[in-house]
Amino acid sequence: MKVCFIKPESERNDLYQLFQNGILQDGQANQITMLPENPWAVLIFIGPAFSDAQQAKDYIQKLREQSQVLILIYGRKDKEGSHALLEAGADHYIEPCSFPEFSARIKAALRRVHSSEAGTILVSGTLTVNPLRDEVFVNGQKCDLTPIELRLLVFFVRDPDQAFSHNALFRAGWKEEPDDTAYTLVKTHVSHLRRKLENLGLSEDYFQTVRGHGYRFVGPQMSKQLQRAVS
Repeated sequence: MKVCFIKPESERNDLYQLFQNGILQDGQANQITMLPENPWAVLIFIGPAFSDAQQAKDYIQKLREQSQVLILIYGRKDKEGSHALLEAGADHYIEPCSFPEFSARIKAALRRVHSSEAGTILVSGTLTVNPLRDEVFVNGQKCDLTPIELRLLVFFVRDPDQAFSHNALFRAGWKEEPDDTAYTLVKTHVSHLRRKLENLGLSEDYFQTVRGHGYRFVGPQMSKQLQRAVS
């Protein structure tokens, strides 16, 4: 397993070096490559060995305990192993590809999850969502969400009482067309989102699981405030 830390302004040469090192190492060493501090993403190269996947899973779980950073996996998919890594907290899975595609996928993922979504401040009972500032509060306490969890929450609260399918939520959170990992990713991220909000006192009744379909947000009547009022 090889772990690299990426910032969105990383130069082409930086990404190329990561790409080449990841392929050449093929998951044989635990070498850590450090890019600038305060990374916007963590890229994990995994090899075909089962031990690599298990090591990556353990690393992701520990990382998720202390950070909301975007986690990207690069390696060949196998249904059971890739789903386990996504359930552990990874956000995207990139299969082996050419360097131009690798670079484009990395930069697209960074753009999607770190771009602010303009709009009004959304308030539902004890829940306040400020999309422009990427802030969420429950009972006045700030709730730290990953970029994808924030996208999902904004998508929910902007259309309360609407039941959304896993595929619709995947498009909203990942800005991609669903693939065979969509169900697992959505289920895992919605579960994490609900747990974080409920740990701060949000009623578990705010979200409902729609059997055989997906989820809906059913919090108290939503009120909206102009974004500029607090900017």
